[in-house]
Amino acid sequence: MNTDMNTARLSRNPMTRAVLRKSSRAAEIFGVSSTKPAILVVDDEEVVCNSCDRILRDDGFRVETSTDVVRGLEMAERSDYAVILLDIRMEEMDGLEFLKRLRVKKPDVPVIIITGYPSPESKNVSMQRGASDYIPKPFTPEEISESVRRVARWEQPVDKPLPAEVMEKTDAGEAPAEAVRPVVWRLMPGPPHFQDEAWLRQCEDGQACLGAFLPRMHRAQIDVVRLPRAGDVVHRGLPLAALIIKGEGCWTIPSPLSGTVTEVHRALACHPEVLWREPFRGGWIARIRPDRLGEELAVLGTRRVALVGEDRERAGELKTRLVNLGCDVHIHGTAIEARDLTDPGVLAVDAFSCGEDGVQAVGRIKAALPELKVIVLGDGDSRLEAFYRARGVFYYAVEPFEDMEIADILFDAFRSPVPPVEEESGTGFLPEFLSRVRMTNRRGRKVSLLAEKRLLSRIRGLGHRLVAKILDRYCPLETTLTARPADLDGAEILREADECDVLLELRARDIGRVPGSVTIEPRRETGPGGSVTITVQPGTSMDLPLAFDPRTTETLADFILEMMM
Repeated sequence: MNTDMNTARLSRNPMTRAVLRKSSRAAEIFGVSSTKPAILVVDDEEVVCNSCDRILRDDGFRVETSTDVVRGLEMAERSDYAVILLDIRMEEMDGLEFLKRLRVKKPDVPVIIITGYPSPESKNVSMQRGASDYIPKPFTPEEISESVRRVARWEQPVDKPLPAEVMEKTDAGEAPAEAVRPVVWRLMPGPPHFQDEAWLRQCEDGQACLGAFLPRMHRAQIDVVRLPRAGDVVHRGLPLAALIIKGEGCWTIPSPLSGTVTEVHRALACHPEVLWREPFRGGWIARIRPDRLGEELAVLGTRRVALVGEDRERAGELKTRLVNLGCDVHIHGTAIEARDLTDPGVLAVDAFSCGEDGVQAVGRIKAALPELKVIVLGDGDSRLEAFYRARGVFYYAVEPFEDMEIADILFDAFRSPVPPVEEESGTGFLPEFLSRVRMTNRRGRKVSLLAEKRLLSRIRGLGHRLVAKILDRYCPLETTLTARPADLDGAEILREADECDVLLELRARDIGRVPGSVTIEPRRETGPGGSVTITVQPGTSMDLPLAFDPRTTETLADFILEMMM
């Protein structure tokens, strides 16, 4: 059968027809234009140019970029572009001057302003000079994609991912290989769910996309990004990834869900800046197949913000910017009362539009909900700052979107309290290390935890927190101290297994994971209930007991205690 007859036969299948439309030959057959509109991006930040390039190429556009504003103007005047994306604050020439000069030679070319320093003044000037849209940074891929497609008035011939069955039913014998493209996974609509800085968004295929929304402080100081591997099992609250910060050690990012890693964003190892530029899509860390999605999702939450503003247009702009930072935003006027708020999370007040009514609204709300965190979004006129502060606001921020201080403010506002580092002073009479922790749980079962080497200390780190948590639950406890800890041997394991119902063996090995990560290996050949080996990825030194950052240590103690209970 020749190619034309084969193509005609396949075109009667609507699913295969969608695949064929992606090849140039199919485009000719079905009358679909294969010409890609050209887009020019002018921004002095290379990472922004690269982000726009990636987003728009995925949408089927041809993209050219320039980080040199003078060269960018030459390109814009010389060539014909469907749309130009233009930053405002650049050296040599700002975007508004660029736009003014461009209009002399190209009065009709569509221009979309993208800026990290939005203001009503620059927006007005942009629109007066014929800008088609005005998008504040940080922007989402959807914002850029939708704006460019709308302004360019162009749609990719096929702009939706193919269903999985197309890949399964269409083989090389039925259609040209170049016509078959990989299945693209998509995120479900709605705000992300958070565990501290870690977020998750559900995917249409039932998996979950995990990432992190981080403060600004470490952006330029990352030495190494440690990522999970496909096939790794992660546990909620225990490490998903880690950033090695110059001079400050390791920042561990917890996993908000338990499950098996199916895909990893490897590009982050070389380009960690994407974590800040596109935190809720391009900055994803890993995809996982969840084990207990419903159960664990119930204990997570969205970053809910009640936004108080009297200027409807301005409130809408602020809402968009907060939504782009992962918030679930609900707008209210200054007549707001405490009874109007249902699980408000954080109250944000637009001081510019609210005036003195905003101060009074904060006073009423704080009187009824004294623990509520209030963020005041101030401007250059700070005459009411003292009045707001007198009412116990969490933060008064002057133009917090200009330098993205808002990222740090949201991080602090929604962060869970960090557990204190609790240590006891040692004595010269008792050994420090625990070789065995035995307890009777609430079901009356005897559970024993055997630890090798110097993994558990009674005065610090994981051992100290685990013992404290057992005592807090009033469970009968017996510990064995040793001055010369050693590896676990088979005879010791068998003796302990005979005396208890469940045996846990705690070991430390380099398993190539983020410090604090664990693997679980059930074993059934010992004792009535068998045994389970818990292997922990240690930190930099095996000479110290297991102790990580306070959050990881606390979560790891909870994780082991849950297995013992």
